[in-house]
Amino acid sequence: MTTKKIDKKTKESKQTKKNNGLKQKITLKVPLIYPEQTLQEAQDILLKKLKNKEIETINYFYVIDQNKKLIGLFSIKELFLCDLKTKVKEVMKTQLIKADPQTDQEQVAYLALKNNIKAVPIVNQDNVFLGILTSDQILDILDKETSEDLLHLAGFYEPSQSFSLKNNLSIPILKSIKNRLPWLIVGLFGGILAARIINLFTNSLEKNLILAMLFH
Repeated sequence: MTTKKIDKKTKESKQTKKNNGLKQKITLKVPLIYPEQTLQEAQDILLKKLKNKEIETINYFYVIDQNKKLIGLFSIKELFLCDLKTKVKEVMKTQLIKADPQTDQEQVAYLALKNNIKAVPIVNQDNVFLGILTSDQILDILDKETSEDLLHLAGFYEPSQSFSLKNNLSIPILKSIKNRLPWLIVGLFGGILAARIINLFTNSLEKNLILAMLFH
C-alpha cells in the first residue's frame, strides 16, 4: 500500500513539474491585434515591435477581443498576399488549435506535430490568451521527452529526478541493474533463440558457402 502511494506521489510530482514547465516555456512576445483593425495596422504593429525587439516569433498574428480572449489568428504571409486595407476579421482563422496551461507539455508538442502548426496558443478556462509555445520550445520538449523515455527504458534514468547527467549517474548501481535486468534477460533469450535458429540451418549454410567458394 505504501509503495503504491509513493508511486502515485512520484507520478503526480512529475506531472506537476511538466505542467509548471509548460507555463515557464510560453511567451507573450508575439504580435497581437483586434479583428476590426486592418492589415496595414498589422504591418505597422509588426514593424514597431520588431524595431523594439518585442517579438520572439513572427509566424502568426493572434487576434484578441477587448477582454484579451483569443478569437482567431492569421499568418504573417497574409500581409503580402492581401490588400492592406482588408480588415483582420476577413482573413483570420477561427478554427483554432489551442491548449490549456495545465496540459502536459509533451501532449502540446505532439498536438503541434499532428496539426502541422509552428506554434500552439495557450489559453485559460475563459479563453484568455496567455501566450504561445514556440516551434523552438516544441522541438526542445520532444527531444527531451524522447531522451527521457529511451533512458528510462534502458534503466539509466529515474523519472522522479530532474533530467541531467549528474542525476543519471547518481542512480545506485543495484537500482540501475534492477531497472535494466528485464532488457538484459530479453537480450539474452533473443541471442539464444537466434543461435538456435541459425543452428537449424547450419547444413544449408555450409553447402551454400562451399558452392559460393567454388564458383567465386
